[in-house]
Amino acid sequence: MVYYRRDNTQSLFNGYQVWFLDFCIQERLLLANNALYGIEWGSNDWIFYTATNQNIYKIKSNGDSLTQVTFTHGGYNRYPKFSPSGNKFMYQSEVNGITNLLIQEINTGVIDTIKTTPAILSWSWIDESSIFYFIWESNDVIGLRLFDLNSRQEMYIHNFLLGGSIKLLIDNAQYIKKDNSILWCAYKTVGKTNIDSGITEILLNAFDHEVFLGLSLIGAEGDFVLNKRIIHMIDSCHIDSEYNFYLISQDGKRYDKIKL
Repeated sequence: MVYYRRDNTQSLFNGYQVWFLDFCIQERLLLANNALYGIEWGSNDWIFYTATNQNIYKIKSNGDSLTQVTFTHGGYNRYPKFSPSGNKFMYQSEVNGITNLLIQEINTGVIDTIKTTPAILSWSWIDESSIFYFIWESNDVIGLRLFDLNSRQEMYIHNFLLGGSIKLLIDNAQYIKKDNSILWCAYKTVGKTNIDSGITEILLNAFDHEVFLGLSLIGAEGDFVLNKRIIHMIDSCHIDSEYNFYLISQDGKRYDKIKL
């Protein structure tokens, strides 16, 4: 497992630490201390993340070969997502006020511009030739769209009506091959949307004092790890927060806390 952590008494821009945890031998390894957000671990054992300088870096799970991948100045490159083969990654980039969704070949550095808009919230891969993303359709509607990289065609799947709430403000998502669905994590909700039918199933809802911060699939069956923040009221002016990882079954019914 790869995760990041930081001292909450320090500024966010001091950076997070990136840690590797081997559950089999209970060994932890500090990989980097300049992460800002967006950790992604690919099938080729590269771990990508956005650093405090808003560029993407990569490092191996044993701590070797830390390398800067993008070189934007004055903008950002964020939330890299590996293709299933691990040969390409997709990310959002802003340069000179223009925001693009890009795909970059790892070996050659060749870049393909998919979409030019700041409205995309989350994105990932279905297979080597197709991707999906969530995009603002209006102030109160988020759309789930598929994009075929060969035909360059976009396809409608589902619209999420926010109703003035941030409960369905989607943070990240991943594809589940076995039932052709998109598993997604929002601020207060975890759900699954079937690509064929467009039908959405709600798996989890957060309590008032909880916030969901992201999820990651484990294997092909649809079980996933969820990052959750629990907010504790100290008094009328102060709060404290507890951050934990939970192993969740594909139907949302099994809920086991991971001990770090």
